[in-house]
Amino acid sequence: MIRHQVSDAFHHETCLDEPACVPEITALRLVICSAIIVLSDFRGDAMANTGTVTLKTQRLLLRKFHILDYFSFRKWYKDAAVHRFSRGRQQKNEYDCVNFFVRRVYNYYFKRRNRHYFWAVIIDGKMMGFVGFNDNRNGIYSIYYKLAGTLWHQGYMSEAVQAVMAYMDSQDCRAIVGSCDINNIASYKVMQNAGFRQVKTVANAIHYADGSVSDSVRFRYK
Repeated sequence: MIRHQVSDAFHHETCLDEPACVPEITALRLVICSAIIVLSDFRGDAMANTGTVTLKTQRLLLRKFHILDYFSFRKWYKDAAVHRFSRGRQQKNEYDCVNFFVRRVYNYYFKRRNRHYFWAVIIDGKMMGFVGFNDNRNGIYSIYYKLAGTLWHQGYMSEAVQAVMAYMDSQDCRAIVGSCDINNIASYKVMQNAGFRQVKTVANAIHYADGSVSDSVRFRYK
């Protein structure tokens, strides 16, 4: 079974009054991120115990992410539309991009390395989305994913999630769960197309940063 929390240095959550961008912090975090990846290469089989392996589909390459992926990632991750159904702030800044990226790198190569799955979705050589799983313990994982808004409604995310789930069938997981806003029809279809079955709908389960509330649709794969 694939069995990664971040040190206190990476555990800071961005506040609403966070400055739009702090160049020194941004640069420092990218340097740290690079160092983590470089140092991990000296640990021998740095990726041998993780569940993330390279997968290919007709249009996509799914692989572990590289430090250079940040430069394509940041361009679409700051798009508020991408976070329409995210519980945090929808308008992301440079700090948010670096914070997200560095924390994933730390988990990917170190603390959660034996139970962390995270794929960069590569389209035409650029990281235009991701698919990942949170380890909920006891062999149950929850799926999450995002795709650049310019590529929506072209079947890319369904293609990525189906490929990942086919691989997850070979892993020692008790179950994989997912959820989405009842109004997020695209995400609903992605999970259905990948073989998830709807379990229930929970009223007023999602509370957004702007104060709005919505129902949550829950799914289960196994």
